Amino acid sequence: DSDNALRSILVMPRLFKGVCSAGGGSMQLSILQRLSDDVELFSVPVGNTVPIKARRFSKPVTPEEIDRWKQHVVHKIRECRLPNESTGKGMARGLFICISAFYYAARSAQLPERILSHREVEGALTHALDNVDREDQKTVANLCNTLTYITTVCDPEESFFLFKR
Repeated sequence: DSDNALRSILVMPRLFKGVCSAGGGSMQLSILQRLSDDVELFSVPVGNTVPIKARRFSKPVTPEEIDRWKQHVVHKIRECRLPNESTGKGMARGLFICISAFYYAARSAQLPERILSHREVEGALTHALDNVDREDQKTVANLCNTLTYITTVCDPEESFFLFKR
């Protein structure tokens, strides 16, 4: 319909900010700099297999291990100088396309493939992490990483997400 077409032409290019992706060894963020059209790239060495290979998770994963891993992810995000409140860069704002392991975390949280607010994503990921099978270490790590990344890097009022395979 014409309203959706107009919105996609006028709004989406202005809203689009970057891509979030993740895998077994790391998480990445690319952010489009509006004033210069440059792309800033970041990588954080905390993929969804890292806590398993480093033996930071037992079977089943305990709540204490989850908390320690989330703290580790925050530390690595800050160390790698991703946008967040502690770097002075401010938090990331805009629309982010989330792929790879981020997509699978969203699928575990039963998030639909449509543009979602930060609050919707945070709520669904938190619920999924609270209710995940703790024997499934990779899914626990994926949910931890995605939730921690989004809540640490992205502005809760001005960031939106689209999870795609």
